[in-house]
Amino acid sequence: NSKSANMSKAYDQQYALAVQHRAAGILARMNGDLVEAASMLSLSIEYSARSIQLRDIQLSGRAAHFGSMRISGLQYITQSELAEVVIMQGNPVEGESLIREALNKNPLYMWRTPSIITAILSKLPNALVAQGRLDEAQVISKLVADLYNMYCANNSLGAATAKAQSAKSLLGLGRYDEANLVFSDIKQTFSDEPKLLDLKFADNLGWAVSDVLSGNGNAASGRTTKALAIVRERLGEGSFIEAELTGVLAMAEAHGQDDTSARKHFRCLLYTSDAA
Repeated sequence: NSKSANMSKAYDQQYALAVQHRAAGILARMNGDLVEAASMLSLSIEYSARSIQLRDIQLSGRAAHFGSMRISGLQYITQSELAEVVIMQGNPVEGESLIREALNKNPLYMWRTPSIITAILSKLPNALVAQGRLDEAQVISKLVADLYNMYCANNSLGAATAKAQSAKSLLGLGRYDEANLVFSDIKQTFSDEPKLLDLKFADNLGWAVSDVLSGNGNAASGRTTKALAIVRERLGEGSFIEAELTGVLAMAEAHGQDDTSARKHFRCLLYTSDAA
């Protein structure tokens, strides 16, 4: 009937808006506009919630439950992506709260969809690292990598990202050799896909630091130079990430006995810090 058709149309509109605003939020985050990213992702969550309400009204019982599963997955994933942005804005406690809230909203649904729970849980280590809770972060990162390997066999990139998070925690704990082994394992995983490795990990600050601390200054210098080019293209000149990478590059060059370049980049770092 016409009432049902109108309800279905309203549901489709809300769901489409949720998808569109999530995409806009992800794009804004990639471009470094964290305020816009948070706004778009928050709106996506609101649209998802409305679409679930409309679906529940339109259907009933078991049909409503399964009809809402797709929307629920979108809502929970988007909330974890919002948490990422909140962490990047310097609010790791709030970010952790958003992630745990997403994990606990619908436990039955979550444990029936391991790919969703794994994707959401993968956001938690960054919140923990930002709070200095490195042991917890390392344990969660390893769990996420194991979950990807168990339930998401085709997602080697997801597992590798979780391993990189684990290595970052190991670096903070002073377990440099273990961190270096983790990064070496990631490199081996993508030995046949160097472009994909670069796309995902070329600007990984932890990997560059690991190279420096393991005495491989030349590798760290090459990695950091490439990372700087990526960050400048993505965020423009003068970002905080650029300053961090410049510092690592200077350390790498100092380890590689290139004192002239090291001093130059330390001066650039001081200038960037003063300008900020």
